Amino acid sequence: MQKAAAIVSTDLEQAFALAGRQRAPMLVLIDSATRSFEIVLASDTTLKYRTRQFATGDLALGYISASRGSLSVMPSGLSNDTLSLRLGIY
Repeated sequence: MQKAAAIVSTDLEQAFALAGRQRAPMLVLIDSATRSFEIVLASDTTLKYRTRQFATGDLALGYISASRGSLSVMPSGLSNDTLSLRLGIY
């Protein structure tokens, strides 16, 4: 559980770094139903930079609850809103 939380935290930091490096807005997509986490280019969501699946494997979680389904990350280092995540195991 702690390892999964650390990986999500690192991936969020990477989304901000990617937005600055690519000089393009990025989207962080969180799907609670499939327990997945994706970082995509905002202008073309088929271009995925990072995809994490937390449904099976060593990082399997029982649930992911997010305050928003997506978060826009701007190249300036700002996001469009706050994000609250809750990760857990049943």
